[in-house]
Amino acid sequence: MIVTSRGGFGFGPGGELEAMNHADPLLRTALGFIGITDITVVAAEGEESEARTFQVSAAEAEQRLLALAREF
Repeated sequence: MIVTSRGGFGFGPGGELEAMNHADPLLRTALGFIGITDITVVAAEGEESEARTFQVSAAEAEQRLLALAREF
């Protein structure tokens, strides 16, 4: 599992800035090199935005992590 934060919005799959997201593909490649291929990414976006905006995004990421933990 990769848990990360991003400065802006739209870097995730299908986002308008997806092509500029270099962290997730790089980490997937590095982990894949050592045999880890089942990877889930949870990201809070908007870290460089207004504080309340990032708080909402971080809370959504936290909820996703809790849901994933229940599934595990």
